[in-house]
Amino acid sequence: MIIACHDQRHRYGLALRHMVSRYHAAGWKVVVGFDHSLPDTAFDDCKSIERPDAALASPHEGYDFFTWRLLLEELLQGQMPRRVLMSNDSVIGPLQPLDDLTQFIRAHPAEVLGFVESRDQIHHLQSWGIVFQGRALNEGALWRYFAQAHETLDKRHLINRMEVRLARWAATQGYRVGSICSPASQADGDANAAVTGWRHLLSFGIPFIKREVFTLTPHQIKITPAEVTRELSHFSDVDVEPLIADALAQIGVTDLAPMLSDWHQ
Repeated sequence: MIIACHDQRHRYGLALRHMVSRYHAAGWKVVVGFDHSLPDTAFDDCKSIERPDAALASPHEGYDFFTWRLLLEELLQGQMPRRVLMSNDSVIGPLQPLDDLTQFIRAHPAEVLGFVESRDQIHHLQSWGIVFQGRALNEGALWRYFAQAHETLDKRHLINRMEVRLARWAATQGYRVGSICSPASQADGDANAAVTGWRHLLSFGIPFIKREVFTLTPHQIKITPAEVTRELSHFSDVDVEPLIADALAQIGVTDLAPMLSDWHQ
């Protein structure tokens, strides 16, 4: 699997180490890419299970999509893994072991499988969890598609070109496309299942939560970060508070009090 990472602190933080270790424990090889430089000592104090199988730190302005392209071209070119799971560090977790989710992925007939389908804008697969397998991998579709990710495109155009169009592009190429959690499968039909429907992800066996939940939740679904954290603590088999704090620190958020004050007003 490949993970695109961004950390304003330019470090290999606790939340990402936890993610890598959990994927390793479920049998995945893990490659990570950073859109910034890292100190030479970034991995020195890692446990072996926390250490990625390969890493690339290449400063650029192309967001996750360009990081994925670099990883595919520089570290995975010419290789033929059975499947490639693309993710990023915009999610916190895994909050439970990944063995069941991994088995589900391996058994699923889709050749392009998204963890979450969104109907924000149009129906599409959210890019933080997409698996390429079968013909979509063997025929080089993954590399062809991400060759379109250019560093010069702004974030809005990158999302429109690379995320929103992916499922439709894959279907027109003749690949089987599927999702694990979709708006249609949710009782309240949330447009963005990963944020306002975060409980649905957990119930569908996807043990992650979007970092956005902790920065947007008070305004969107009237629940505070502390209340979300308490719910996750009952669900998770790990201590979630340090993971949440580290994931927020990656984007420079160390104090949620101002946002909570706005919400209460």
